[in-house]
Amino acid sequence: VGMSVDLDLIGARLGTVVGLTVGLLLAKAIVTALVARSQGIAWGPAINAGLLLGQGSEFTFVLLGAASGAGLMGRALADHGGLVAVPGFRTTPQARRKAAQVQGESR
Repeated sequence: VGMSVDLDLIGARLGTVVGLTVGLLLAKAIVTALVARSQGIAWGPAINAGLLLGQGSEFTFVLLGAASGAGLMGRALADHGGLVAVPGFRTTPQARRKAAQVQGESR
């Protein structure tokens, strides 16, 4: 599904893509950590979960395509959403390292 991502468009709008990607990652990580905390999970594991689950996934493309196909959003908006998801995939190794550090500090 992600093969339709326009890499030239990422390059043309690099600042916007990076800013939105960072914002998405932070928002998802914070929400995930807060939900985990609300369920009684300690801060260390909650932050760990937030860091590990903050990235987008291939399912992002499925949701964007379905929303576009159902007329809930325009194709251009769905395409731009995909542009924001792709760089987030590359953050998984760094997020795993940071999560391991946080988990180690909480023990």
